[in-house]
Amino acid sequence: MENLNDWLTTTEAARLTGYNIQYIRRLVRSNKVESKKWGRDWMISRASLLAYRTEDQRRGPRQKRGTVT
Repeated sequence: MENLNDWLTTTEAARLTGYNIQYIRRLVRSNKVESKKWGRDWMISRASLLAYRTEDQRRGPRQKRGTVT
């Protein structure tokens, strides 16, 4: 049996990471984080989301399109 504390709603995931809720949904749709649909709600694996955030931070800030460095 799975521990419910290991799973987050999209709103909880956004609060935890500071990501916009639409970005969390995009991560779910693109399978970049482990997720499951329980009833009508998507639940995101806490471990998977934190691993993604760590890797995202390791890559550094994103450059805006059209900027020259």
